Amino acid sequence: MPQDQLGGVQEITSMIITHGVGGAPLRFPLHLFYGTNSFGDGSPLNQVIARMTAGKSIYQWAGNIVALKFSGSRRQGYTDATYNDVAPLIASFLANPADRTG
Repeated sequence: MPQDQLGGVQEITSMIITHGVGGAPLRFPLHLFYGTNSFGDGSPLNQVIARMTAGKSIYQWAGNIVALKFSGSRRQGYTDATYNDVAPLIASFLANPADRTG
C-alpha cells in the first residue's frame, strides 16, 4: 500500500518510531515509509520536512514519505494519526539515526 502513496517507488524502506519527544514511549508507535534510494536518486527535497524541522534535519529528506500510526503496541494494524503525532515525527527527523529507538 505505501508504494502507491510514494509515487511508484520500487524499493521501500521503513522505520518504526517508538519514542517521542524527550524519549517518552509512544502508546501507539508510528511507522514511516520512504524510498530506499530517495536520498541519492535525484528526488526533490521534501519541503514539508525541511520546513517542519527549520532546515535542521541531519539528512535532507527527499521524495514522498508516508507516516502511519499503529493502532496499538502490538503493531497489528493502523489507525488515524492526529496532530499529537507531528511532534514525534519531527523529533525523529531531527535525530541522529544512531540515536533513534525502535
